[in-house]
Amino acid sequence: MNDMIPIHEIRNYLGTGLKISSEGKIWEFVGISRPYKTKDTVFVNLDLRELGKGHQTSRSGILTEDKKPLVRPLSDLTKEIEHNGERFVPLVRLLLISEGIYDTGDRKHEVMSTNSVLVHFGEFLSISFCLIKNMSDDVRIGEGLSFQQVNHSHVNRSMINECGSLESFLSKYSNITTCVPRHQSTLFQKLFEWNFDVYNWLGRNLALPITDK
Repeated sequence: MNDMIPIHEIRNYLGTGLKISSEGKIWEFVGISRPYKTKDTVFVNLDLRELGKGHQTSRSGILTEDKKPLVRPLSDLTKEIEHNGERFVPLVRLLLISEGIYDTGDRKHEVMSTNSVLVHFGEFLSISFCLIKNMSDDVRIGEGLSFQQVNHSHVNRSMINECGSLESFLSKYSNITTCVPRHQSTLFQKLFEWNFDVYNWLGRNLALPITDK
């Protein structure tokens, strides 16, 4: 039996506008019907709505290997994306949310790696923020993901440079310099809302990547 997306993964994308590619068309994922069960497998039965010109067609269908969600790779966290007509860098926006800052004003930031940014909050405070993948590519669930941040009013930037990467720095100085950002559940809800590949579907060949124009 080929690998398939289980119901406990895809249900987290309900209400996010997740798109499904099937039969040469793009459908919006709008619900989950009663699962279809066999002796060894539970098939997810999706409610889909076709995205067309001036019309909408609804259908239900079992999630099989010919139906692939469209998701963003986690490497897009440090790139500017477009969501609901707004363009922003996701990891910068997540840091602002964790700090309780909900304005959308421009802030100076630097991309440190594919999963980390350094954001400047005025002259005296800068914060490094990253999403750590504590898992190998073949792990199927997103439980190995965690957000971490470093307050640069207490840490010299050169300490991170000497370690070679923010991930190495976090590993070496985890007991004295790192902190877990606030609002973790909200941060992960945003990853689902922006259709990021939390469960490594792309690595498992179960999804297609979103490409912003």
